[in-house]
Amino acid sequence: MTTREVLLAAADEIERDGWCQGRAHSRDGRHCALGALGGAAPDQMAFDSAKHVLSRWLDVSLFGGIQHWNDQGERTATDVIAALRAAADSVREGR
Repeated sequence: MTTREVLLAAADEIERDGWCQGRAHSRDGRHCALGALGGAAPDQMAFDSAKHVLSRWLDVSLFGGIQHWNDQGERTATDVIAALRAAADSVREGR
């Protein structure tokens, strides 16, 4: 699975299952941005690559930046899905 595919699959997971803040996964099955990446990635290497691309696209720290961005009060599921898809679009095909 390419980095682009992981990012798109994470966006699909949030669209399908719902989005949450404050934790990777809610008890009712919703996901934060990072939780969705973890659910979509087939292995640690794919997760790390997708996390790096999303962090770079959001212009946040690789360490804690995605969580902070996801958990900001004004953030919405639409914002998160759009960011995952835009980050995916920033990756060249074949990666």
